[in-house]
Amino acid sequence: MAPSPLQLSVAVFAHNEAGTVADCIASIADARTRAVEVAEVIVVSSGSTDDTDARVRAAIADLPHMRLVQEATKRGKASAINSFLREARYGHCVFTNADTILHEDALEHLCAPLRDPQIGMTGGHPIPVMPGRDVVARSIEVFWELHHELCLLAPKMGELVAFQRVFDVLEGPETGADEDWIHSEILRAGLQARYVPEAILYNRGPTLLRDFLAHRHRMAVQHRVLVARRGFAPASRNPHLLRAALANYLRKRPDRWSAVPAAAALEAIARSWALVDHAWRGRTESHWRPLASSKGLTRADIAAHRIARGGRD
Repeated sequence: MAPSPLQLSVAVFAHNEAGTVADCIASIADARTRAVEVAEVIVVSSGSTDDTDARVRAAIADLPHMRLVQEATKRGKASAINSFLREARYGHCVFTNADTILHEDALEHLCAPLRDPQIGMTGGHPIPVMPGRDVVARSIEVFWELHHELCLLAPKMGELVAFQRVFDVLEGPETGADEDWIHSEILRAGLQARYVPEAILYNRGPTLLRDFLAHRHRMAVQHRVLVARRGFAPASRNPHLLRAALANYLRKRPDRWSAVPAAAALEAIARSWALVDHAWRGRTESHWRPLASSKGLTRADIAAHRIARGGRD
């Protein structure tokens, strides 16, 4: 007799995502699942001032297992996570953001490993869908492709995660590096984390250079906060792992040699800026300004992306 499906509580976090939230919800509603069941979807809208809430209501009108939770003001990602945890009914949770779109098989691949009680957390495989071919677009593609190679060596969680619910509140100071914070909680509980490259989701990085640098600076500051307050360093801060991932990447993608120096230089600038802001100015980047140039991904964009790649992701 086959085991019953693993029941999931799925969170979608949104702040002024009117342009993308309906497609994100649709990608979850259309998920192909067998060993897992999307038992509930909770969209947490934090202080949205555009049409996000109205579009969520329209998207979930005929989906009784989905509901909207509204926060009157945007109080940071940890607050949104705790709003979700107060509402969630099941012991396995999934997090994603309203500006991403999931592959139809993503949730099945992502959550199947959680049937092993020793696996406490899994992470998905983000693929950027960029509208241009300039240095920023190429750098973002290099960044996420290198992220994939790094995760094959050591899990680095981001964008789409699933986990056993070993805590009911995300305690401690506000953090924006929420997936990494949860990763540290899972390890403290004596469980393992696993990267699932088949669990594909699509995102869009910033198209403006200043926005790309601001995003990478924010992540670098948040990782410094995580190291200082939790003693946990994500794999992306390990130079030995980064060198090994880069070597593997360039062996597989020799065509990327010309794009790597620019991406590396931008990352070095962002990390140096973060060092100054965190160490000398005490910044934590727990609240940040959304980057408008990273918004607007649609399912039509993904269809065109797949066609351009001959049906491949």
